[in-house]
Amino acid sequence: MIPLLRRLLSSQDIDALLGDITEEARRRSRIWYWSQLLAVVVIASWKGVRARKGLALGAIATGFGFQMAVGSGLLFIRITLRQHWHVSPEIWSAIEIAGDVAIGWWLVSLFRPYGITMLVAFRAAMLGFLLIVSLWSASVYAIHWGTAFMPILTHDLRHALGDALFESMLMFVGGFLASRRMEFA
Repeated sequence: MIPLLRRLLSSQDIDALLGDITEEARRRSRIWYWSQLLAVVVIASWKGVRARKGLALGAIATGFGFQMAVGSGLLFIRITLRQHWHVSPEIWSAIEIAGDVAIGWWLVSLFRPYGITMLVAFRAAMLGFLLIVSLWSASVYAIHWGTAFMPILTHDLRHALGDALFESMLMFVGGFLASRRMEFA
């Protein structure tokens, strides 16, 4: 797991931190170990984004552009094919999954020296945007429809956040694939 993190992150002080976690892991549970590794990814990415704010904004804009382009392309394909052939929902799901993996791969490939840091910035921005839009939508509906509509909005919000987290995981798979470096014997 440690070589994987070294490949994904770009922070210079990560070696000492990972060494401390590995040493402490002998006395701790697996849950503690995995939570610490996740914390390393989040903290190292946060430091990387704070150090390169302009680059992070560019990665967010680029990721948003990739997501819009892939989504628009898939919508165009779906509308075009629907007129001529019946395509099963499983095939559409596989195509959407491939699109999310491709977005992660493209973004990390563009910002390769920074590991997955810029992908983390993009997904955090998109999750924040989703949360803001969902809360705004909930407040508008609550005002117009009363509180009886809130359980439906809560369900929709949970569904949207679940979808966004699944998309993020797929993009991180693509980012991992893009971070692979050629090793010569």
